[in-house]
Amino acid sequence: MITIDDVAKRAGVSTMTVSRVINNSDRVKGATKEKVLFAIDELGYIPNIIAKTLAGGKSKTIGILFSNYYNQAYLDIIVAIEEEAYRKGYTVINANVNDYESAVNALDLFVGKRVEGIIVLPLEMKMTYLVDYHDAMTDIEKFKEYFKKEINLSNLPVVTVSEKIEGVTDISFDYVASAKISMKYLISCGYRDIAMINNAINDGLWKDKGDIYCEAMREIGAEENILIEYGQNTVEGGYAAAQKLLRHRHPQAIYCANDYMAIGVMQALNSKGIAVPKDIAVMGNDDIAFAKMTAPKMTTVAINTQAAGRRAANILFYYFEQNKSVFPNEKISVELVVRETA
Repeated sequence: MITIDDVAKRAGVSTMTVSRVINNSDRVKGATKEKVLFAIDELGYIPNIIAKTLAGGKSKTIGILFSNYYNQAYLDIIVAIEEEAYRKGYTVINANVNDYESAVNALDLFVGKRVEGIIVLPLEMKMTYLVDYHDAMTDIEKFKEYFKKEINLSNLPVVTVSEKIEGVTDISFDYVASAKISMKYLISCGYRDIAMINNAINDGLWKDKGDIYCEAMREIGAEENILIEYGQNTVEGGYAAAQKLLRHRHPQAIYCANDYMAIGVMQALNSKGIAVPKDIAVMGNDDIAFAKMTAPKMTTVAINTQAAGRRAANILFYYFEQNKSVFPNEKISVELVVRETA
């Protein structure tokens, strides 16, 4: 079966351009339009039913753009979005993107499929397999600029979840509060020598967490004990970062930027014969399902992924109905979950 992607490849243009030609958009003219029409005729392409709905109806489809499908928290958000979408009679197209090129292709696909709106989760392109975080940030910022330009052209409603894009409503978790809760709890337990394992991207929510950690340490007069080791946002990243940290010293407690890194930290401590929490306490963040399965069970801060997903979806549906963007950014509350690691 001939697809819009086949036409785009034959004409040497994006799927977005093909879609615009199919729908007689005045944004594509001259030689480019002729190339697309020639490719359509040559291949015998018949636009699919979703594209045809533009003329007289709605596609009843939304797109979800995300990175890092290893992160259970993101998958939980997606499930909540899908549940709301299906309840309202919408279908969902998911696109997991790993770099600038795949993100651009996914956005082009969404527009080509005439989705009615898009929800964007945290963009962590290259975060799980590259050490060069400058390269990763370049991809992310470059894509955001492309995204803003194309969304303005297509006039698609967009909502983000914990991903800041200028002019877009963002539903985020209160990570500043989660960091404060974590540090307050560790300090209340009597710990003063507290280290941190953070994401090497050190921007956005990750920077916020690091800043709160440093602020809390200064407030208790333990500035000399401030120690942050950076790593990838994975179990393996937490393990490697903890190994580096332990070369400097053995703190009383380690505050981890998320649960995956905390699991890696616990594995690293176990490999050194260091007992948790007897020798070193460990604090996670997010309360993913695995946090209840570690031995000992992880103390963490729970984020309400279901609430975030539902809220993002319902705001998007409101935009469909009202044809305007009126919602300010919102934060989803977090909650301390005390178990056994701290």
